[in-house]
Amino acid sequence: MYDIALQCYRSAAASYRSAVAREEDVLTLSNLGDVLVQSGTCLYGVARALRNADPDLAAAAIGSQMAAEVAAAPSEWAAAREVEAQSDFMAGMSSYEAACSMCDSSQGDDLPGLLCNWGSALRSLAGCLQDPAARLGPLEQAASRLDHAASFDRGDPAPLCSLGDVLVAAGEAAEAIASASSNAAAAASAGVLPAPEGETEATAAAARHWYGIAASQLQAALTRGYDAALTLRRDEPEALVGCGEAHLALSRLARRDPAAAAAAGGDGGGGDGDAKDVAIRHATAAVAALQAAVARPERLGGWRQRCDVRYNLACALALVGRAQEAHQLLVALLGCSAVRPSELAHDADLEPVRHLPWFQALLAGA
Repeated sequence: MYDIALQCYRSAAASYRSAVAREEDVLTLSNLGDVLVQSGTCLYGVARALRNADPDLAAAAIGSQMAAEVAAAPSEWAAAREVEAQSDFMAGMSSYEAACSMCDSSQGDDLPGLLCNWGSALRSLAGCLQDPAARLGPLEQAASRLDHAASFDRGDPAPLCSLGDVLVAAGEAAEAIASASSNAAAAASAGVLPAPEGETEATAAAARHWYGIAASQLQAALTRGYDAALTLRRDEPEALVGCGEAHLALSRLARRDPAAAAAAGGDGGGGDGDAKDVAIRHATAAVAALQAAVARPERLGGWRQRCDVRYNLACALALVGRAQEAHQLLVALLGCSAVRPSELAHDADLEPVRHLPWFQALLAGA
């Protein structure tokens, strides 16, 4: 229950604050930051769930003590929780900053580890925000903290993998902004939405700009993050998976927009052939990385994580024309209920095999 979880977080934060008031130390400040980030994430999560659910059902699920208040004014209640969440996140960031400022390696303090925690907290904040444009600021700050952590050159791929994850998230945010602009431009061109003269062209240009930004962020995720981690440890599972997913996303962007294809590694010509070549090149790289990852499935985490990697591999195989191998993976994933036929129907990465009889049979549940 939400109220019980939040009560636990509040109690832990109060204990850490009491300890800090008696004597500030790096570990306690870091732990306080962790708890505040968890409570902020909890508050944002319940606010989002309330906005997306039936108010009465949500009120009952949140807790009997608050049910009447939530049911009476669900939007206002959710907005108040978001304000609380933002406050917790900001207090958490201040706690991390204070911990880092007190860090003394001669006393055994781990500044790179603290910077990684701070970067992860900023990424969590970005993940809670609905507006993709609002996510970019926290993600930029997170990348800065993780870059700093990686600069200590401890031979540890973890900060580099986390940096890759943050840059991928920034690429996804930029892609969401681009998609919204592209959809608005298409609607205006079709006459669905009225638009002043010249605005449709400007909106389309904005979409191209943001698709290019998305591709640049994904390229940075590879060069600054995952590829750098693989230089330190060539079989690092998180880096292999991240590398495969970033290449798959770049392939998707190259198919969608010529500007993104150029940023993703084309020659800037902007032609359909160029975009297709870039898309295939990234899909091929995705296959190589993901196959290396699934070669050691025990290192990929739990069942859900392993299935996700295999699904992405199936998509990459479909994109490079290896339909039979994609078929085998998808049959296995459907057989263990890791994926539903409806998910296959809406995945653009599976477009190359959509017309094949076996794929239609999978959609029909055969």
